[in-house]
Amino acid sequence: MQGQRHIRLTSPKPGPYSLFRVGASLLLHQSTASSDAPRIITGANVENAAYPVGTCAERVAMGTAVVSGHKLGDFKAVGVATDMDDFCSPCGMCRQFLREFLGLDVPIFMFNKEGKYIVRKMGELLPLSFGPDVLPPREELKKAREQEANGA
Repeated sequence: MQGQRHIRLTSPKPGPYSLFRVGASLLLHQSTASSDAPRIITGANVENAAYPVGTCAERVAMGTAVVSGHKLGDFKAVGVATDMDDFCSPCGMCRQFLREFLGLDVPIFMFNKEGKYIVRKMGELLPLSFGPDVLPPREELKKAREQEANGA
């Protein structure tokens, strides 16, 4: 029951409003985890009475990772689990948020309450995505804006 174990570890209580528990885990590449730091970063959904203000488990885990200094290329896999019958896929907002920090080939394991899972790569969950690799380098943008300001 890996999915149930995961949900118990990351989300001990259901959300106070939706009664929906979600847990997320980020597996770091061995080379990016220092010897005293955990190789797995976890998160759980955090609800708020004003529903849109709540935060999904995936964004809680990734926010923790980013604040800890992790970046694009540091993540080997993502796991998302819930206590529902169906597999738990990240919502659209989480997919876009994860895309900022995950390569398109990073596997996302989606667990159901029985511990069964399906796996999709980031690029499959968010095809034709917009991410940091789509933007021109900041230096190019800055130069173009300066040229525009100078009438060139």
